[in-house]
Formats: sequence, C-alpha cells, structure tokens
Amino acid sequence: MKEKDRDKEIQDPKSQIYLGILIDRKNSTWQIGKRSRFLYREMTEAAKINQMVLYFFFARDVDWEKRQVYGHIWEREQWAKSLFPLPTVIYSRIVERSWENRTVNQEFLAKVKQDPQTTLFNSRFLNKYEVAQALGVYPELRPYLPQTDAGSQENLKNILNQHPDVYIKPIDGCKGQGIIFIQRKHPHTWMLKKANSVSMRSVQNFEQLVQILDKWRVPLEKCILQQAISRALYRGRNFDIRALAQKNGEGEWTYVGAAARLAAPGREVTHMVNGGKRISLIQIFEKNSHLNKKKKQIQSELRWLCQVVPKLLEKQIPLNWGLFAFDIALTPDGKLYLLEVNSRPGSYSERKIRRRSLAYLMAYCRYLAERGSES
Repeated sequence: MKEKDRDKEIQDPKSQIYLGILIDRKNSTWQIGKRSRFLYREMTEAAKINQMVLYFFFARDVDWEKRQVYGHIWEREQWAKSLFPLPTVIYSRIVERSWENRTVNQEFLAKVKQDPQTTLFNSRFLNKYEVAQALGVYPELRPYLPQTDAGSQENLKNILNQHPDVYIKPIDGCKGQGIIFIQRKHPHTWMLKKANSVSMRSVQNFEQLVQILDKWRVPLEKCILQQAISRALYRGRNFDIRALAQKNGEGEWTYVGAAARLAAPGREVTHMVNGGKRISLIQIFEKNSHLNKKKKQIQSELRWLCQVVPKLLEKQIPLNWGLFAFDIALTPDGKLYLLEVNSRPGSYSERKIRRRSLAYLMAYCRYLAERGSES
C-alpha cells in the first residue's frame, strides 16, 4: 500500500518509549524492497508487544530545535509518515558504508552522541583490520583467529611464504565484494581468482601476481591479508557458520543462534548475492560423522565465542554496541576460526533465530530507555 503523509498529535515522550531506527537509501527516499518491508513490519510488531513505539527515519527529517522528527510507521496495515518526538533509543540500521558516510548522517550521529536524552547503539560499521587488532591482544582468543596482516606488497610476500592459501579482503568490504583468493601450487607458483568467481589465473612468480592485482585494481593499502583456513566441506562445497550475539534485557551479551551459509560450487564466498544458500548446522553435522561426534563441543565453543568476543571487542572499541554477527570457519577436525565481525548484519532467514533476535533487541532497547530515565 502507498504510504500516507499526515501529522499526528505528539505524545509526551516521558510517558512513552520511542524506538527510532535510523535508515538511509541509495536515493535517500522511502522506497524499500520486499525483504525490508517484511523485516520492518516484524520489528514494528515486536515493539508493540513490548509496549514501545517504533518508527523508521532519515537524519534529514530531524528538527533539533523542536526535538521532533518525521518518521515512517506501520499501522492499520499500511505505512504512514507521521511526526514524532526524537527517539528515546536509536538503533542505526544504515546498511551501506557510503550512505552512512553522507554528511547529513555523520552530522546527525555526532550530534546525537552528545545528546543526554537519547541513547544510540551500533552507531557505525567496523572495519576488518581494527577488529583483528582489537581481538589479537587477548591470548584466550588467539587460537580462534587466523593470521591477519595489513595490506602491503611486503606483507603479502611474507604471508604467502607462511601459508599455502591466503585471502585479500577490502578493509571496508561487505557481502564478499572485492575478495581475492590466492592458492600456492609450488614454492613460487600461485593460482588466484576473485572469490566470487570460479576461474583461476596462474602466475609463475610474485611479480606476476602483483601485476594481476594491479590490473584488477586491488588497493592493497586498503585491504587486509588473511590466512585462508582449510575448511570442512558440505558435499564438496565451502560453508561458513553465521553466529549472532546480542545484549539482553539486563545489558549482558547472549548467544542468539547460528546457521550456515553454503557457497555456490567452485566459489569461496558464501553470501547469498554470490549464489550462496542457507543451510542449518544440523545438516552439516548429519553429513559429516566426524563433526557430528564433536557437535556438543563445537556448539559449546560457539556459545563461548558469542559471549566473550563482544565483551572484549567493546573494551577495545568503546562504543555502545547491542549486537554483533560473526563469520566463522569450521575445519575438518572441528576447530573454529573467527573470520569477521559485523555490526550491521542482515536479518536471518531462519525464523527461530530471527524471532529470538527481535525479542532480545526489544528487551535491550527497553533496558536502555529505562536506564536512561533513571540516570
């Protein structure tokens, strides 16, 4: 249905918790796809159950002098644009880095961080190198971390001498974009490909390798170099575990759930936009008797990582974080490696995980709102 644009009488913000979801789009207009509409409606219903008013808004629609904002709300089976007080709690859900970097969004985020009446969480994206540096200082996590170095020709040569397979990943990349996979065949012979491709290129020396990277316009200085983990396979195909951690109604980190994403044949990356498909951990275990024997241990370590990693990460990056998603590799012998941490994960297709995630999200927002009103 088309959205209605109308003013509503504004309730006293002190008597009502307003949850504002900060968004933006490619053209900065309210044009959302089918998947977003479905997720937004689910979030709205979850907020209603928790007696909160949830609306979606653009930074440009905020009036700081009046402390009001035009927001988009789902009610009476249609979208309406209405006038609301500034949110009690703001959850930033801008899904593209370039959109978040727009001046209007950066100015709003800077201002709201200084506002004592509003609480903001997950205010920005993470980059892969800062995460690797932040987590690498903790001895208890090092067994779960692949070697990760800053991008440079010298570092690339060194890591290729240490590991048979290596990934080059853009620091600010997402959805598998721009990733390069390099595989050693002989001491000075490598195969390389774009990770979302199946075709490999052969090079006879390091200089040729660098030439191809230059031809592909791979900016090493804006990348990380990461040891490629020898992963367990599902029917001959790569898969990653996607695990989710969130804060609960007491502000404590909690394991929400995990599922797997299966790569398309011959590809390294498992994202849906690159031909990946969803798959349950149960299916992984059922098709691998060795992993099935270690199922309880693997699940226990997943829970441990989802409770410990966020605590340590927010010590090193001291912002208000409410949820993190993890990309995790599983080796043939059942060992876990943490590949990436995402502060802006997409919604899970798995219904149980998604519903549990929404419940934790609303409980945490209420916790933030009530804590703010008491301070």
